[in-house]
Amino acid sequence: KVCYAPYVAKEQESLDKIASLRHLRIPTDFDFHTVPGLSNEILEKLKNVQPETLDQASRISGITPSDLGVLMVYLGR
Repeated sequence: KVCYAPYVAKEQESLDKIASLRHLRIPTDFDFHTVPGLSNEILEKLKNVQPETLDQASRISGITPSDLGVLMVYLGR
């Protein structure tokens, strides 16, 4: 269990960072296909749901913290 501690800590850090930016709004005309690094499955889900915030995107089934991180970085540009 101790050998997993660094991985758990890194994942928790990622989740905390995402939690602090959940209020980040996604423009209504945002084209998710312009975001590199997202799978076709995730792109399709985002396109169908059209979340208004990063928090709403985080509640979509199958969206991972890594996906949210990529989206967060791209929205920050």
